Amino acid sequence: MNHSQRSPYNVLIIGGGQIGALYDTPDSPSFRSHAHCFTEHPRFAKPGIVEPNAEQRRKVADRWNCTTFETLDAALTQTVDAAVVAVPDFLHYSVLKELAQHQLKLVIAEKPMTKTVKESEEILSLYRSRNIPLCVNYTRRFAPGFAALKERIQLGEFGQLLQGTGWYGKGVVHNGSHLVDLLLFLFGNASAESVFHRVNDFYEDDPAVSALLRIGSNNAPFVLQGIDCRCFTIFEIELFFQKGRLRMTNHGETVEEYGIEPGKEFAGYQFLHKKTETPTGLNKAMYNVAEAAAQFLDNGVPLPSTGETAFAAQKLCCHLQSRL
Repeated sequence: MNHSQRSPYNVLIIGGGQIGALYDTPDSPSFRSHAHCFTEHPRFAKPGIVEPNAEQRRKVADRWNCTTFETLDAALTQTVDAAVVAVPDFLHYSVLKELAQHQLKLVIAEKPMTKTVKESEEILSLYRSRNIPLCVNYTRRFAPGFAALKERIQLGEFGQLLQGTGWYGKGVVHNGSHLVDLLLFLFGNASAESVFHRVNDFYEDDPAVSALLRIGSNNAPFVLQGIDCRCFTIFEIELFFQKGRLRMTNHGETVEEYGIEPGKEFAGYQFLHKKTETPTGLNKAMYNVAEAAAQFLDNGVPLPSTGETAFAAQKLCCHLQSRL
């Protein structure tokens, strides 16, 4: 993407943990941290990073050769155009409230927006009243492969959706909302029919929930399955359509597409066969968050993931959380 020679935007990352700064290094081939993405993007100056832990702060400063701050108050004495909230979930609400007191051009929050529906409603109302744009990082919305898949689904290329299944772990709000948000992105709607299992695999107040959902224009059944993340990590989706099957594997890095062909040995039967295996671009999706921010700030291009779209996913996940 070509960018003009306008002055770069000043971005502040609040939180020097994994997603904020430590999932990767300047030499990493993929983009996994906000520090890497905004350091590399030409429309942003080298980010400042807020991290209260002294040892972690030194580690972040050494890795990214950037200015660090012990407190958010100290950082906000500087000129800040955009801020990224990358603190633990329970701190999102307080940090977002503090940022709303400043005239920022954009705030990007890691998901979920906050821990509760009530807090998120308050944040949305506050940001609307202050006219501060809010983006929430549901990363798969920033992967070009999923945007292309959404278009093909909406054009009816695969026919009517029959049913689907998805697997995730580590809390229905914390991680399950990624899956629910992707369903909302691809199909436009999702609702809960029943909840049949839960396991507290990481957070005491956010179990991994298994439930029957309804999605798509025909309210097709979708089985959401929470898998104990203490055993392994998983994020996969299978969708069955009239004209084939889609499998999203490797945490959404890859989409396998299956078509239908007549049986060669069993006349009258139709069988699925694998046609393609395509990368979604998820390994560059974090960088695309920075790119989307630049396009929004420069040209007003709509953000793929907003406070409103994130709230829809959180509201459904919190509903599931309370059902069993």
